[in-house]
Order: sequence, then structure tokens, then C-alpha cells
Amino acid sequence: MANPLFDKLFASHIGSTATILILPNGDRISYSGFLDQTAQYANVIRDSGLEVGNRLAVQIEKSLEALAVYAACTLTGTVFLLLNTA
Repeated sequence: MANPLFDKLFASHIGSTATILILPNGDRISYSGFLDQTAQYANVIRDSGLEVGNRLAVQIEKSLEALAVYAACTLTGTVFLLLNTA
């Protein structure tokens, strides 16, 4: 299955050790580490039975994990439905 959104945003960075994020505590997250976490979330999404086009509603604070869940949704073709934490 073609996955143009994931391909455009992330595919060219697979295996890259370049920094994607610098956390408030100064820790640096590489594309490779981020995409590894994304793949783990994508496996959970698939294992839960969600399919392409299904919606995943998530109530989560702005964080590395939230971004990884979004990336996992682009990888699996699921729709990321962010719920306001307020």
C-alpha cells in the first residue's frame, strides 16, 4: 500500500542519527530512535485491530509520545483524532 504522508514526512529519515527533537531537559532524540518508537506504536495500533481509515481517538499532552503516536497513525493509515486535554 502506498503511504504518501508517512513517506513525505518520515521515510527519508529511516536510519538517520540526525536529531529530530531536543527535549526540555537537553536530551536529544534521533530520527532513528523516534522512528523505532513510532514502529512500536504502529504495531500496537495494528494488533488492536485498527485498519486503514479507522480513527484512533487520543487524549494526550503535547509530548514526544504524542508525536510518535501521530507518526504511527501515518504509518498505519489510521486517522489520528486528537482530543483536547482540557
